[in-house]
Amino acid sequence: MTLWNFTIMMMVLFFAPISLNLKYFMADSAGSALTAADDAAEGTKKIIIGTGAPGPVLAERCLMKLRHCTYMYHIFVFLQLFNLINCRKDGPKDYNVFGNIFHNFYFLAVFCGEFAFQFLFPATMLRTVELGNREWGACLMMGATPLLISVLLKCTPERWLDKLRGGPCGIVNEEKKLETMFTKGFDRVNEM
Repeated sequence: MTLWNFTIMMMVLFFAPISLNLKYFMADSAGSALTAADDAAEGTKKIIIGTGAPGPVLAERCLMKLRHCTYMYHIFVFLQLFNLINCRKDGPKDYNVFGNIFHNFYFLAVFCGEFAFQFLFPATMLRTVELGNREWGACLMMGATPLLISVLLKCTPERWLDKLRGGPCGIVNEEKKLETMFTKGFDRVNEM
């Protein structure tokens, strides 16, 4: 799942500016976009940095970069939240990750608190821009993809996974006992 989350974040990082027509320079500061937003609202024109070619003014570019960073932030958190749901059921044939979801009060409190925080506070506590309904929906849909990927991984034949068990350097070998200085120290403390 980590590989999937990394892939999604890289796609958002590299392809969102192209697909959403967000034109900014890497040197533009997303942090200065808050004052740039005020300047853009007042109609103040800033200089265009570059070779004189037509392009968005500095305030608009900063806002575009801040919008891109906002997308990345929300998608990242939603990926983690939906992965939190996936981690509830980790058996090879446990397809219903929502089964008995109301069984653990602590899980529900943490999940609902994080989910509510995403919608209520980021614009006031963090440097993010307000998103429209479509933008929220897109971030939520991208963040919910671990639910689908989890089902697809559980549908893979076990013979494919057998090829990974004990593969190069024993990457996936849950049966192997790990013996390190830390685990031995932990075992000694537990025996006391």
